[in-house]
Amino acid sequence: MLLAGNSRALSLTANGLAEYRTKVWVATFMVDGVLDTADSGEDDDSSEDVVAEALSVSVRGERRFTPLLGVYALADAKTDHLSSVELRLDGEAGIAFTLLERDTKYAEQQLLRVDLGLHYSNEARFQYFEDEQDLPNVDLLAPGARLTLYYPLNERVKFTQYLEVFPNILGDARLLLESTSKFSTYITHRLALSTNLVVGVDTAPAAGKAVADLALTLGAEFEF
Repeated sequence: MLLAGNSRALSLTANGLAEYRTKVWVATFMVDGVLDTADSGEDDDSSEDVVAEALSVSVRGERRFTPLLGVYALADAKTDHLSSVELRLDGEAGIAFTLLERDTKYAEQQLLRVDLGLHYSNEARFQYFEDEQDLPNVDLLAPGARLTLYYPLNERVKFTQYLEVFPNILGDARLLLESTSKFSTYITHRLALSTNLVVGVDTAPAAGKAVADLALTLGAEFEF
């Protein structure tokens, strides 16, 4: 998104997913990035640029013992200036249940997978806007539940859902939840228009931050 005139703003979002899959091993790499810059548009000293950045990278590996049952390990790193997150490091291990996995007549895959594991994260916080200052770090230890769903509705429309929930059991009560819902409409075999709804919930965010974040984006998607 680009705005010009009385205000100037540029917002860019990008995400990618790569997956290697055999009958025994599954390796998944995901990356999401956001860049926002804005100012009042006035050409004087009072016009101040505000830059907000967010980036998350995750790697997941799974060893399957049967088509239904496997074990997995996951590592994740995230920074989010708007949420006052300087760096959050996550680690998780658990059991993966693949409830549905098959190819369809549309040359797309149906997949329903549920992960149940133990999740730990250490979050270094920093207030980037207004009065810059360090904030106390926060640890989280939680049983984790994650759902992954790929479901083609027909030969041109595919629905994807990611959902993860982490209720803290270490220290103060805290719940982390993140959901990504996506509809992809294919124009060609590889190019699609996509609609994404992302909901993030942190019941104990940094001071002055909202409990819930909501983002609705329209974009393009390309499969290699």
